[in-house]
Amino acid sequence: MFVDKRNIALVGVSIFTGIAQGIQPLLSNGYGLGNHSIIKRVLKYALVTSLSIAIIMYLCIFTNVNSVIGIFNSEHNLEIAQLAKTGFRIYFMGFLFLAINIILTMYLSATERAKEAFTISVLRGCIIIVPLVLLLGKVWNMEGVWLSFVLTECIVATGAVFIVSIRKAQLTGQKVAG
Repeated sequence: MFVDKRNIALVGVSIFTGIAQGIQPLLSNGYGLGNHSIIKRVLKYALVTSLSIAIIMYLCIFTNVNSVIGIFNSEHNLEIAQLAKTGFRIYFMGFLFLAINIILTMYLSATERAKEAFTISVLRGCIIIVPLVLLLGKVWNMEGVWLSFVLTECIVATGAVFIVSIRKAQLTGQKVAG
């Protein structure tokens, strides 16, 4: 059952990655030209598009979770179905934050902030999620494991938005609050 969740998740990640790869040359070109209005517009469109897809994807999974599980649960195992139902509904909430993280990582990379982009990737990939899986899994069992992905993406998205706000201020010559 978990392999099947990963396959569905891979589709979403691939869509967000495709959008990010599509905006990279536009962002790099805008950055090279010093045209911050292009950068702002492309970033806004990418975020709105990715978040819209994440919301639609989550709503489809949330409202059709039994049908989605039924496709993969050919043995009609009720225990697996219940575990997957809870897991899908928790796990795919993280896609709202995942969409932001993938787009902002590409934005940073395309505007010569590879260090910050790499930091976001490493935080998402192991630094934050591993301790959260261990901690939340211990406290809330399997639900905690599912939730660790959502919290990781949320924490990193919060940091990424902060980093990007600093980056935007640097590009436009504004002072950063704080």
